[in-house]
Amino acid sequence: MQKKLKSETFRAEVKEDMINPKIPYDNFYKNSGGFDGILINFCPVTKDAIGYTVSEYSKIIGKDSFEAYFDIIMKNNGVGFATYFSISLEDITFLIKQDIAVVGTDGFIKDKDSACHPRAFGCFPKAINEFVKDKKIFTLEEFICKITKIPSDIFKLDKRGVLKEGNFADIVVFDLENLKDRADYVNYNLLSDGIKNVFVNGKLAYKNKSIIVNNAGRVL
Repeated sequence: MQKKLKSETFRAEVKEDMINPKIPYDNFYKNSGGFDGILINFCPVTKDAIGYTVSEYSKIIGKDSFEAYFDIIMKNNGVGFATYFSISLEDITFLIKQDIAVVGTDGFIKDKDSACHPRAFGCFPKAINEFVKDKKIFTLEEFICKITKIPSDIFKLDKRGVLKEGNFADIVVFDLENLKDRADYVNYNLLSDGIKNVFVNGKLAYKNKSIIVNNAGRVL
């Protein structure tokens, strides 16, 4: 890929495929509405691009957006991380209102310093703030159920998802008034405010933004 991106002919072919809606592939460029909707989160070499959309960065360096995009890929040896804004809050709000909809995240974390999407650190506090505190679509109890009991029922996780004698004690103690996700698209690994304690299988695993026990979990 690195060799091919040096060719103007190859770049032109790739650009044509990306802007052609008839080419049948999962086109993140089109899904995001173009380079205005693609935010650069991490690249090891061209670090000055981090925090800008491809469109913004191309204007800063005075290049065509496609050329800037190809250069970023080439200069970083194909290593990079980006956020693609391809779904609206209106869509998410419609979906979460459905009875079978639950809250979850596919945010991955290799370690606390690796680049990731802010949903890896802030998913659940953000969801509670959005749909309970701000939009007031759900009561806190209804929404906690979408985070705990309903997913446990769907995946048939025995003795989990409900606070009940005899169940595994997986418990999060948080201050609703001060609950706030702090991770964003540049500072992606900031811990959320308001989470006091986390118990995993009955062991205090997290307290006031510090890991207390890191081996309390088990494979389900």
